[in-house]
Amino acid sequence: MKGTVTYSNVTYDIDLAVDSRRRASGTITQAGNPVRIEDDGSAVYMQGKDYFGKLLKFPVFDRWVKYPAAPVANLALQLTDRASIAKALEVAAGKGVKSQASSVSGVRTTAFTSSTVTVQIPRSGAAQPLQISTAAGHQAGPDLSQLAVDLTDYRIPVDVTLPAKFIDSADTSTWPPYFVYSANPALAYSNCDNSGCTLTAGFTNNGGRGEGTASVHFLFKADDSGKEVGGCDAPLAADSGASVTASCKVVYDRTQGGKFSGTFVIHNPTA
Repeated sequence: MKGTVTYSNVTYDIDLAVDSRRRASGTITQAGNPVRIEDDGSAVYMQGKDYFGKLLKFPVFDRWVKYPAAPVANLALQLTDRASIAKALEVAAGKGVKSQASSVSGVRTTAFTSSTVTVQIPRSGAAQPLQISTAAGHQAGPDLSQLAVDLTDYRIPVDVTLPAKFIDSADTSTWPPYFVYSANPALAYSNCDNSGCTLTAGFTNNGGRGEGTASVHFLFKADDSGKEVGGCDAPLAADSGASVTASCKVVYDRTQGGKFSGTFVIHNPTA
């Protein structure tokens, strides 16, 4: 199944192998962001860092995501429902269907056409559609419209390979940690002496306690050069949505003169 479809008023490019067991493998692309799909008939697993960067509060990079509520997942589930698509096409076509000779990719076909639906069937061999197209605004499934697909490779088995590791959107324990500055408390200096100062700040975990670790690097920089004159690292760990206060002493020579400013850099998992 290769072509385009509109789902909930958004257009997608699809390139999927689908079987009668409602399994699928391939790619669905939205706004130039491809999502790899592996659907075993009960759950959809997806891989697409650019797509999920717009849906989740944390980056997934190249991790696989089990995300039943994602639009792409819902679209994949509907595209594998052959019975619902066939019923919707029948309703959309109505009774005013005409037939005429045609061809698809060099194969002689009969085009069954109404004002809203065209289905191309080969003139010889199995009566399996080679091409389906529907007019805008007419349903081709529960939430599908403007379907325009070529259908090939009917006898080739669908190879679905489920990922060994994945992020489950319903289970925060599988989410990687992803900390952001919460300003509660705001960055502050304390216990300053000639050998340095303690820096303290608050951070919130928008991810979970899954694979990977996070930390914060506190540092002082010279105002004139921007060069780091001293730094220290503190671990970051908290449940999803929870906040934590981190601190450590930055050691540097405060007797050397000049002006220095404290800041921090958050280190979240990057893969």
